[in-house]
Amino acid sequence: MEAQALVRQLGSWSAGKGALQQKLARALVRTIRAGTIPPGLRLPSERALADALAVSRTTVVAAYDALRESSWAESRPGSGTRVAAKLPLNPAASPLLDLLANLDEETTVDFAVGSPHPLSELPPELFALPPA
Repeated sequence: MEAQALVRQLGSWSAGKGALQQKLARALVRTIRAGTIPPGLRLPSERALADALAVSRTTVVAAYDALRESSWAESRPGSGTRVAAKLPLNPAASPLLDLLANLDEETTVDFAVGSPHPLSELPPELFALPPA
């Protein structure tokens, strides 16, 4: 796929807050999920995409790395990066998985630290509503 064609498919991927590499990775995943970029298709080189997007090559490298780590893309030395032949589970099939797949640092709530003590050890009056 030509870099300029991919840029048109990504649309306004850089809008909003957050790191560019995260926004680019999310935009690439959205485009893959939409079927615009089919499995097995070779993505533009890191340098060509960086030039087309007017971002640093480091931004594209980090976005491609994120795609590889999450199984949306695969690469072999000297062969470039391709959309994975077998895509990961489609998070759209589950609202919870979709939410987890699209987390960002500003909207993430870590419930793992929400209850430092087992609830059974807390007095029941903590859970009672105040009298009306």
